[in-house]
Amino acid sequence: LIPKGWNILLAGNSKVGKTLISLDLAKSIATGKDFLGRKTTTGPVALVLLDDPPSLIKKRLKDYGFDSDNVHVSTARFREDNFFEQLEDDLKIIKPSFVLIDTLIKTVPRCMGSENDATVMDELAERFYRVAENCGYPTFLFIHHVNKSGGVRGSTAIEGATPMVILTVREGDDVKVEIQWKLEPIDPFYITFDSENSTFKQLGSVEEVKTQQIEDEAFNYLSEAGEDTGNGVAKAIGRRAEQVYRMFKESDRFKFREDKSGQGRPRKLYSINSSSESGSTAYGFSSQSKDPSGNEIESDVEAARELSPDIPFKEI
Repeated sequence: LIPKGWNILLAGNSKVGKTLISLDLAKSIATGKDFLGRKTTTGPVALVLLDDPPSLIKKRLKDYGFDSDNVHVSTARFREDNFFEQLEDDLKIIKPSFVLIDTLIKTVPRCMGSENDATVMDELAERFYRVAENCGYPTFLFIHHVNKSGGVRGSTAIEGATPMVILTVREGDDVKVEIQWKLEPIDPFYITFDSENSTFKQLGSVEEVKTQQIEDEAFNYLSEAGEDTGNGVAKAIGRRAEQVYRMFKESDRFKFREDKSGQGRPRKLYSINSSSESGSTAYGFSSQSKDPSGNEIESDVEAARELSPDIPFKEI
């Protein structure tokens, strides 16, 4: 997902979770754990956290569960004329494979000017390139903000200097991730914070998540209404009819019957599949499922077979 040795820009509004996402990635690299279901290459990590005073950085990292010897905090301080010299000295000692800069704008010395000035941002990119060159070309991830229209804030030179731009948008409890990569297109996807494991997990593509949302909304509506036409369901949950009909076609949580009581063509009335109503779809079980005797069952599929032996299930 994140190419080694590249400069990457991660941008989003305030409170979207940019820092938490980036620290989750940094922790995964430092410990060798998967990130969003993908393997990482273990290596030293350098954190340049310029939004927090030094007194808070240690507490913040402890709260995030950082206890690896591979994690190092740079002492370089923002907006000082010798910031890049400080940073380079630290990185030569740390020898990181990954460097997190939070945030990009605070690396701009006061004497240089504004993020809206293309000349200033070109010079900033050149300085970071020289640091990377002198320190073995680690991957740099820069955290930045977006403008009112959702694009990268500041000069277009910022995007021009980074071959990969990651845009994050909060939608409810989830975060939509759009990756602009110059080498190949990557479909947008959703992630969410798993509080139980204190890490982010990928929910699926935008289309998959949208379909799941529609399915859940229809399920909740039909739990109360009993049955309705596809158009009736669409109107009730505020979705387009074609989205609802497509979902009904793909989902096994619903069934339909033909109502021939009226004049003209029979109507299809949709309702909840009885197996889904009791939670019998394979994805409806947790690892804590139990059989009728109260014994715990190991897997989701095994649970489904135990509780509904006459319903066919397959591993997904």
